Amino acid sequence: MSRRRPRRNATNIAAGASPRLSGRAPSQRQLRMGEAMRQALADIITRESFADPLIADATFTISEVRPSPDLKQATVFVSVLGMDGHEEQLAIQALNAQKGPIRQALDQKITRKYSAALNFVRDALYDQAGHIDALLRSDKVQADISEADADFDVDDNDEDGHGA
Repeated sequence: MSRRRPRRNATNIAAGASPRLSGRAPSQRQLRMGEAMRQALADIITRESFADPLIADATFTISEVRPSPDLKQATVFVSVLGMDGHEEQLAIQALNAQKGPIRQALDQKITRKYSAALNFVRDALYDQAGHIDALLRSDKVQADISEADADFDVDDNDEDGHGA
């Protein structure tokens, strides 16, 4: 007796079964919409005037926008230039407090079927890159690299006297 998988039809999906498994790569549609939203949000945040001085005085970098598969929600990865951790967190909280006006301005720039709910989060990518760079420049790694270079003494000529 073989076990059959249930079909993925409209009834199953409406009953709460997810049509996409977690961990999959984003679709072309998600990537296209994410990039369009990123560009529009960068324009909105730099050009619009906000009453909150944390937003008005800060310089934001939007590195990525990840929309959900149904495009009804989007996570916006933001870093704030020139602020330390606590001030940066306050500026991102201020952006989250201004979601409504930012969402309305986004809807005027991009025509979509649904208006995406925005969630601004701190982008730790630059911190991770700095940490990796510091690790690569550490004395232990440099010693390993110089030791590996010394062990890897290669003759440029092969057996018949020609270069590689």
